[in-house]
Amino acid sequence: MQWYRHADLPKKQVADGILLSAVWGEGAMITFFDLEEGAVIPPHSHLHEQITFLIRGELTFTVGTETRVLQPGEGCVIGAYEEHTVTVTKGPAQALDAWYPLREEYRILE
Repeated sequence: MQWYRHADLPKKQVADGILLSAVWGEGAMITFFDLEEGAVIPPHSHLHEQITFLIRGELTFTVGTETRVLQPGEGCVIGAYEEHTVTVTKGPAQALDAWYPLREEYRILE
């Protein structure tokens, strides 16, 4: 059993205007992204399945050829190797992502 408090998790800056914190077990991982207005995650893909849930703010998400504006309480499921990009159109924003398999580069140790 592992307990955590989001506010106490270590944070890592992964790009301009983007902070990451993470929690993981043996086979599952969630990450919290704190994003400033105007921050951009450029087009990319990865071997991981990703489920994103927007907690606050507004994100413009492009997955493949489809673009949507996500509001709090909305999200998307991104398949492995599916290209996507994100722009923070209203910030500050916070999103929660679930990953499979674990994103080793997102492990943050104190």
